Amino acid sequence: LYIASYNGYYEYSNNKKVTLTNEKIKEFEEDVKNGKKIDLENYIVMEKNNKKRIGLKLSLLIEKKTNKALRQTFKVLSKMIEN
Repeated sequence: LYIASYNGYYEYSNNKKVTLTNEKIKEFEEDVKNGKKIDLENYIVMEKNNKKRIGLKLSLLIEKKTNKALRQTFKVLSKMIEN
C-alpha cells in the first residue's frame, strides 16, 4: 500500500473517482432540467473491486495485531519501570 501511495496510484484513483462523480453531477443536472424522473441509483458510482477489499481487510488485520502487540509491550515496560 505504501509503494502504491508513493507512486501516485492513490491520487490517480481518487482523481478518477472525482471525474466520474463530476460526470454524474452533470448528468443529474441535465435530467433535472429535462424533467426526467430522478433515481439516485443512476448517479451513485459504486466501485466493486475484490482486490481492494482483500487489501483493506489485510491492512486492518495488520493494524489490529500491531496495536495489540504495542499495547502489550508498553504494558510490560510500564510494569518494569514501576518496579
